[in-house]
Amino acid sequence: MFEAAATGRPTVVLDRPGVGDWGRLLGLRVARGRRDLARALLELEATPSPNPPASLPHDPLADLHPERAEALLRTRVFALIGPDGCGKTTLARALERRLAAAGVEPVVVWSRWRHHLSRPLCLLLRLVGKSRVHTRDGVAFRVRDASRPRPLAWAFLLLSALDLALDVLVRIRLRRRPVIADRLVVDSLVDLAVETGLERAALALARPLWRLVPRPCEAVLLWRDPADIARSRPDALADPHLFRRLRLHRRFARRLGIPLVRISGSPDALAARLLRGELP
Repeated sequence: MFEAAATGRPTVVLDRPGVGDWGRLLGLRVARGRRDLARALLELEATPSPNPPASLPHDPLADLHPERAEALLRTRVFALIGPDGCGKTTLARALERRLAAAGVEPVVVWSRWRHHLSRPLCLLLRLVGKSRVHTRDGVAFRVRDASRPRPLAWAFLLLSALDLALDVLVRIRLRRRPVIADRLVVDSLVDLAVETGLERAALALARPLWRLVPRPCEAVLLWRDPADIARSRPDALADPHLFRRLRLHRRFARRLGIPLVRISGSPDALAARLLRGELP
């Protein structure tokens, strides 16, 4: 929601603790209830964006080296990985526009918290009070602790890993169109490492799960310093595990050989850099 607001797109949110307050602060439409939400969405559809995206060249790949352009046309997955507040969703839309202008027609897939086999354990954690919604500085967020007892931690990690495998196989591998993955395996494994405390085990699962991602795949770890995250996403600071997540993201990326890209400039400029292959 916050990233959508940053793009200048008109956005509607429900008036819920920690959401409605930020929505009003950002100038979003705040619906009082579910009945008002439908009406607000219909009104929103007819509202033009105050910040329309800059016009793109007819074919953004035309100026690239032929080998680079051919490699992009063969790429099946563009994976954008990174902590909350790094602009993954905004960049995914910028990449989508540029690739669509080149006739590629990608599909953006958001992949996080895909609980299927692990859903009963998620419900159990709520029932026993190990998964609760907390509020800090008016921001509501869920904290899940599946680290004790140890059998529960292992069961939750392994079932969630199977969920990740199913998610990649069904929602990404089976698609014929190229996929822009707004988050992927790494982001969910970071969540699991924090929630279960089984960092080494989660790290050991990274390579087997990453091998399921279709190839060719171009993946980057988007990065912002904590101070920059605080400016772009003040709500991210409410996460008590923020700095641990930052450390784990870098550790997982190193394990998988995913390059780190620091956020700079506009989303369209960064998308152009990624398409040109200008990585550190």
